[in-house]
Amino acid sequence: MPGFPCIEETVVTFPGGMLLKSCTLSADAVIQGVDFGAASIIGFDEQGSLWRCNISRGTVIAGIPCKAGTEVEFLPSGGLAMCTLSAETEIQGVIAKAGTLLMFHDNGRLFKGDTAREMTF
Repeated sequence: MPGFPCIEETVVTFPGGMLLKSCTLSADAVIQGVDFGAASIIGFDEQGSLWRCNISRGTVIAGIPCKAGTEVEFLPSGGLAMCTLSAETEIQGVIAKAGTLLMFHDNGRLFKGDTAREMTF
């Protein structure tokens, strides 16, 4: 089983093996470089990489402040694919509004997000 604290009755494995698909954390844990709070639901792909998680507290991922109680999604490369911003933040030259859903291309470039103020591109 995993090397991080899961609430036993929440552990789900992929069929046919012991590879962890998801669980709810019983304590704070750093997983693949991300500091998750207790009660976060962490999900993995079939290669064992983080995939889709619900974060229990505000969490900074790759320098981006993600809002508590929302889903974050990771790219197969480990980069951030999606999150909801907890605060107005400049990302790749764009000032994104707090509460906006950010999405990223596979290459890490910003794909979608609402601007916090009028901008000319």
